Amino acid sequence: MKIVKFLKAQGIYLVISLIFAIALFIYVGNSNQATQQAKDNQSSGTFTTLTSQRKAKVTMPLQVNVDTSKYFVTGAPSTVTVQLTGSSALVTAVANTKNFEISANLKNLSLGKHQVQLKVSGLDKTVAAKVIPSKINVEIAQRASKIFNVNVNYNKESIASGYEVTQTNSSVQNVQVTGAKDQVDQVTQIIAPLNLNVDTRRSVQQQVKLEAINANGKLLDVVLSPQTTQVNLNIKAGQGQKTVPVVLKAQGKDNGDYELTANVNEVVLSGQQTILNKINNIQTTVDVDGITKTTVKTIKIDSLEGISKISPRKLKVTITPSGKNGDTSQTSKATSTKDTAVVNSRTSSSSSTDK
Repeated sequence: MKIVKFLKAQGIYLVISLIFAIALFIYVGNSNQATQQAKDNQSSGTFTTLTSQRKAKVTMPLQVNVDTSKYFVTGAPSTVTVQLTGSSALVTAVANTKNFEISANLKNLSLGKHQVQLKVSGLDKTVAAKVIPSKINVEIAQRASKIFNVNVNYNKESIASGYEVTQTNSSVQNVQVTGAKDQVDQVTQIIAPLNLNVDTRRSVQQQVKLEAINANGKLLDVVLSPQTTQVNLNIKAGQGQKTVPVVLKAQGKDNGDYELTANVNEVVLSGQQTILNKINNIQTTVDVDGITKTTVKTIKIDSLEGISKISPRKLKVTITPSGKNGDTSQTSKATSTKDTAVVNSRTSSSSSTDK
């Protein structure tokens, strides 16, 4: 009986010990797991901090792979945009150095229009690249090249009246035209277009962009070498015309006032432009000696140095005396009064000796 009681008592202790052992095992396991998780979280946070992500856009030149001695390509842009994605350090380095290439491979394509996928090469594999645009539309044509002379082009109506262009000079005499054969074959001339102001009177010097045009004056899509030229346009005064008013001056011994009117009040002068620029009017004297009644005289305008033609050269002047010189009872009928114009009325004869 004692033995049975002893065994029962020992069994209870064993069960209790087992329960405590299991609880202790669970506690220690959970503690270790919590510690390891904390370490993992700390390690993960450190790694994330060291490998922060970044995006950046860079502009890259486009490399077109084609036999340029045989073919001419149109439609391909000179540059493309590339969006880089990756670790901040790597993206920054790539964006600064741009040590990779974007290319379009056309070597195995036939003549005509094609859509080509752009490719990235030389870029670190840990950096992702997105090319914008990812595809381009190009046209491959047979290449041609010709040499043309340069022609200076300007609007002649922009040159002021009486001025003339004496010489045009272009720093570039010949231009090489390169492009698709069908475009090059259409070129009729290479022009250097000058932009002139209205009424240009002075010589012009301009740096202009050369243009290739066809027979209809349409601009063609070709490459010119060189692309610009320095143009000199020499302008000087030549033969011109100018309309000026006529000023009549009474001249005579009698003191008194006279009213002078002519059938025209303006004349057209033709001659050297430099002289025309200095003339504002034409002064003509009218002899009024002995005139006491309305009289009509034909007056010839004197010649002027440097002026080759005056039109009209002769004027019909009506002289009407007033004051003490007037004799209204014996006035004669004036001719051409319908078309006359008063040029210098109430002109004093005592002050009319200026020619």
